[in-house]
Amino acid sequence: MSGAFAKYISVSGSETIDRLSAYLNLLGSGLEVGPTADNDVFAYRYLVSKPFLGIVPRKYDVEVADFPGEYTEDFSDGNSSNSYATGIFRKQFYSWVVRADRLLFTIDSAAYLESTIRGESGARDNHINKIEIQIKNAVLILKQELLDEKLYLRPSLLVFAKCDCFLANYLYESNPNGPLVETRYRNKEFDQAIVDIKTNEMVSTQLERMRQDFGSLILFLENNFKVTKTVFHSSYCQAGVFSDSNRAIVSFLSPL
Repeated sequence: MSGAFAKYISVSGSETIDRLSAYLNLLGSGLEVGPTADNDVFAYRYLVSKPFLGIVPRKYDVEVADFPGEYTEDFSDGNSSNSYATGIFRKQFYSWVVRADRLLFTIDSAAYLESTIRGESGARDNHINKIEIQIKNAVLILKQELLDEKLYLRPSLLVFAKCDCFLANYLYESNPNGPLVETRYRNKEFDQAIVDIKTNEMVSTQLERMRQDFGSLILFLENNFKVTKTVFHSSYCQAGVFSDSNRAIVSFLSPL
């Protein structure tokens, strides 16, 4: 709501406003929002009013549903035998997935980075392979369920989330007396004044390597969806390398 699309968007409902305000206060304090629980299932709603041919505005109601991550894991693993799979929230989640107009896939960059610095043989390759299998399986399940719905025509976005950790890791390596590895991402303990051109270039190189590591997955998505884009997203730090990440996601989710 503070970005370039603010003039086209208005939040719908006091519940969405209250939820956003609470989460923004947490992020502004350097705290994490935390995982979504069953009783936290929520649909964020907003209205997009976009001029058509510069004259008549077209209005779109947008809903973004927030479900526990375990639901996604069960779906991508094809785990229909899970004891929670028949619960009301699971059924609701499934209906949201199959009815979604646009599909957004996420990769935890913090987990990827940990696998690269763990030092264990094959840890990075095993982690990449696990993520690829999960996302590919989710797409195959969707194609099976939506044979007549032309899944190919729905846009997809691959978001590398928590990319702040690359910046924090770079600054940590430059200053060993800085924040510990365990706290570098969550506690926002890096000075954004240090984020100069050189730092952005180093982080950009690391991000590009991550993109290449998931190259076969990106190619898979490009072949299964008419439009597929990738975004390196940062929750805390709006350094130059992440300056357009929020805008790219909002643009994807909205008919802008």
